[in-house]
Amino acid sequence: MLRFASVMLSYGIALSACSAPPVKIVSGTYHSRNHEARDTLDAYLRAMARSGFSGTVLVVKDGRGVLRQGYSPTGAITPQTAFWIGSMTKPITAAAILKLEEAGRLSTRDRIGRFFDGVPVDKQEITIHQLLTHSSGLPSEYAADGISDRSEAVRAILALPLKSVPGSEVSYSNDAFNLLAVIVEIASGRPYEQYIEQAVFRPAGMTNSGVWPSPAGGQGFAPVARAPRPEVARPNWGYRGSTGIYSTVADLHAFTRALRDGRIVSPAAAARAMGRQVDRPGDAADVGYGWFTAERAGVPLITHGGFESGMNHGGVIYIFPTLDTSVVLLSNSREDVVRKVRNGVLQVLVPTS
Repeated sequence: MLRFASVMLSYGIALSACSAPPVKIVSGTYHSRNHEARDTLDAYLRAMARSGFSGTVLVVKDGRGVLRQGYSPTGAITPQTAFWIGSMTKPITAAAILKLEEAGRLSTRDRIGRFFDGVPVDKQEITIHQLLTHSSGLPSEYAADGISDRSEAVRAILALPLKSVPGSEVSYSNDAFNLLAVIVEIASGRPYEQYIEQAVFRPAGMTNSGVWPSPAGGQGFAPVARAPRPEVARPNWGYRGSTGIYSTVADLHAFTRALRDGRIVSPAAAARAMGRQVDRPGDAADVGYGWFTAERAGVPLITHGGFESGMNHGGVIYIFPTLDTSVVLLSNSREDVVRKVRNGVLQVLVPTS
């Protein structure tokens, strides 16, 4: 099952509204002096909700909220609604790895044989750095999906044929981040879920986030398109590290702010995570530790997106550091709708023409 939506999508958009019944919008309580941007965004998102968009959008500029609202044809989505965030889990896993590095439990230079026995010869040179930057050569086959036993999951991933020689090129890999979740567990001596809660959620103040498979009691959750398959609708290694976290727009913004402010790892470690670790030629986004970096209309951009295609949950995080502007979008709409809306939000905030 394809679970990842490409992070850097085409910025071409159409902002035309279409006729439809009035849409209910549940507003947050943020105030802002950025009335023009807020009103333009709100008008655009109202139009997209009339076309079927369902989701929540948070925009923060200069430390103040420009917009935090839920949009849906029925009013069922609020700013507090939680969604499965898909591959936006990866920056959280990367932060946990860097936290463990600062504690002396591992190094990003370590080869994976430090943590796993019986690593096949073709994979013995793979390092944590390469897992973090999608340059390990591992494919994205979801080999650990449905596997609850940790050792069995590792064997399944390490049995995959490599797409390329480790370190030679970038090839996006969910399986690599599943291995990173195992490394988090081994290096910390705690279950992955517990370490993420202690090392990331708590210092960031993420009180409405959790790990697969079940949301906390009473958590308002966006409807899913269809329930996950029985073999993955339980704790399993396919939903650790690469995906498998639920959150809200406010919690994800709290994570990015805490990361940049040095409350999860040191500012130097955060700069490594959100900076350029692997250069890619042309217009391709460069790769950090759990993040991608690029430019939009000459403005630096840090981003990661994700999508659980079976459930239609996902979204994107955009950070424009030089503008002190952050965007978090979460949705339970179809992927093509989410793609159009996220591009539209970008065009309002940082137009390309």
